[in-house]
Amino acid sequence: MASPLRPHFVIEERYQKKPGSYRTLLTDEVLADISSRLTGDPYFTVTFEPQINVGRLAMLYYRGKSFFVSVSEVEVQSRNSSFQSFPSALSRYILANGEKEICYYVHPAIRGNFATGYFMFMYRLMKTAGVNLMNVTEHVAQPILPFAAPEDVIATKDALRTKKASNNSTYVTRGSDGATEVYGKTYGASKYETTLICLALAQIANAGLRLYQIEEGGLKVLPKQSRLAIHAWGGTIEASTTAFETVEFRERNSLRSIRFAYNLLEKFQKKRCAFCACAIPQIVQGAHVWPVAAIKQSGLPFKEQLDHALNGHNGLWLCENHHKLLDSATLYLHTSGRLLYRHSLGANDTQFIRQTTTTVALPPAVLHPRFLDYLARRNSTLSAQNYAAI
Repeated sequence: MASPLRPHFVIEERYQKKPGSYRTLLTDEVLADISSRLTGDPYFTVTFEPQINVGRLAMLYYRGKSFFVSVSEVEVQSRNSSFQSFPSALSRYILANGEKEICYYVHPAIRGNFATGYFMFMYRLMKTAGVNLMNVTEHVAQPILPFAAPEDVIATKDALRTKKASNNSTYVTRGSDGATEVYGKTYGASKYETTLICLALAQIANAGLRLYQIEEGGLKVLPKQSRLAIHAWGGTIEASTTAFETVEFRERNSLRSIRFAYNLLEKFQKKRCAFCACAIPQIVQGAHVWPVAAIKQSGLPFKEQLDHALNGHNGLWLCENHHKLLDSATLYLHTSGRLLYRHSLGANDTQFIRQTTTTVALPPAVLHPRFLDYLARRNSTLSAQNYAAI
């Protein structure tokens, strides 16, 4: 649009999910404050348009520059609802042309606890994505610093984990090639968290960013605008669909499964070898307890086979060494959770296994009845008499 002499707001006035108008929220006093902070001029003009507002956006145009200003809610209801709009605003900003700036403005009338650990995490993601947090530090007691590396995001996200599954929707780790991997659900509030995490990581993931979309609630992919924005900032996207998992299961005994990896993250939270505590994600792999090849030979109906192959109780995180040692039957995992080694090994090999295996028994929490069932199936062709305790 033509550059106005005065700062000019264009605001789509309809709420997405409730009646009412942004005219009530974005008063002259609020708009004057926004304009003054961004342009130095508290005097402005404004046009309210009758469309639905996606992103809680107040668009401000001044001297050829577009300011995408996403305004916070007034009453904090939950950690998820508070950030459902901003990723949509960020996506719109990324896909727009011309000189521009993305901003987040805390409404002066805000009420509730908006400085929790999760809120601070989201503010840091915004900062990492290049967002101008206009007045956030006036409302919280600590500085907002961007994340320096994907490992910082991973550690902070892991620290926020709770036992409530709905709060653990997005997982960040590293792939074998060093790329940053995001496992994110596509339903409800989860899709907004996934979008913001990806767009923040795109700025610091020097070895590349991959998003694995986890199908949920009948939704297989993120909203189109989110996917376009992630692509625009260099991310790649794959979807874990039934069709994808079916093809992987049919064609690969190693099963490069997005859903299986996500289920292991749900169960164990992070990539860490169960036998040596190695937490280098590039060399930690999802290992099946009841192997995929054996599942395929079980004679069970195909759907049951696929369900067994994707079940999180049918797996462990193992480093490359321990994965191969287990798959080659050099190691044997007893149903008590105790790890054994083949007693026919030479002294040097035995010493190596003892030195590199720091966990010789799985904790009771891992020994779920489903896990033990899969382990019994694995061991049905082996004899514990051929093994000795480490």
